[in-house]
Amino acid sequence: MKIRLWIKLKMNKILPSVVKVIRKSGKKSVKAYKEYGRWFISDFNGYSKESNELVDGIPQLIEHFVGKSAEKVVIHYDDKPFNGSKITRLVSSDEFGTWYEYIDDRSVPHMGWLCPVFFWYFPSPPMELHILINTI
Repeated sequence: MKIRLWIKLKMNKILPSVVKVIRKSGKKSVKAYKEYGRWFISDFNGYSKESNELVDGIPQLIEHFVGKSAEKVVIHYDDKPFNGSKITRLVSSDEFGTWYEYIDDRSVPHMGWLCPVFFWYFPSPPMELHILINTI
């Protein structure tokens, strides 16, 4: 029991440091997976599984790019364009989350909400978020 407590205390001190290093290293991708029809981010960001659930248009946006049968994806992102990326534009943001809009090739808008966990990746939401989603 004492060993488990010691490990937990060490991880609570070490993990945030590791996360800060990863974040500062320019990591620009995150993995996501589908479980029972719900999409979740798989990342060491310090948030619970429930907090890492993708909701309100983001699952539909993922499936727009990779199809509904996809189970695991990697989402590449940046506030600057990169090869193969699609552009989403900031619609609104507050302390409760951020809305982005993607206009597809047929001029159909797709809205998606990113919860406050998004602020871990970007301290302030960029006006444009460039994304590329691939299956794993």
